[in-house]
Amino acid sequence: MTENTEKKEVILANDTLPADLAGMFDLNENFESVNLVIPSIRILHQANMFEMPDGEKVSDFEGLIIKKKMNNAYWNDSFEESGGNEFPDCFSKDGVYPDPRVEHPKHRNCAQCPMNAFGSGEGGKGKACKNTRVLYILVNDNVIPYRLTLSPMNMKPFDMYITVLTNKGIYYQIAMTKFSLATAKNKDGIGYSGINFKNTGLEIEKARQVKEMIDRWTPVIDSQTVNNYEEE
Repeated sequence: MTENTEKKEVILANDTLPADLAGMFDLNENFESVNLVIPSIRILHQANMFEMPDGEKVSDFEGLIIKKKMNNAYWNDSFEESGGNEFPDCFSKDGVYPDPRVEHPKHRNCAQCPMNAFGSGEGGKGKACKNTRVLYILVNDNVIPYRLTLSPMNMKPFDMYITVLTNKGIYYQIAMTKFSLATAKNKDGIGYSGINFKNTGLEIEKARQVKEMIDRWTPVIDSQTVNNYEEE
């Protein structure tokens, strides 16, 4: 199975050139003969740091979450057996139904799939199917959003963050969010980097621009999948 590499047209603003030169080039041409990949933010658990797509390591950063999606992914072979970097044998981009590109889905409905049941994981723990939530974040007025994948442990605090925003009548897409890390432990006492989410202000004046970015990037975001090496 290979990932869909159909060319996606992306309309990007170009304000890096003087006004009289801005029309000389088309930023969309950057993606010609290139598989469009949304850059990922990684979490370095031992260092308790974020690694940005350019390699910079930071303890926190701020950005606008323009979209959030559920992802389920199942591999027939374990990470140790495959060595990673393998495309999932079964996956879902909405956490509800297997993606149409899956040749042999484990079940037609994710909620009823035995691989998505607690206790189906290695040693009878967790799930064999990896459930994650993926956030697409605009950082520092970049024209391409970054992708941050949340593990199940970090999905719960994110759900609470969104719940608090909703209770205040705040649209998450215009809520400037600060992402920071704190050492935490799971129920087995294993340490990991827990993500803290904090609203630091509202970007109301950017609402129209943010909506345009969401419309432009949604087709690309919907074409993305999550592999082993792209997780937390």
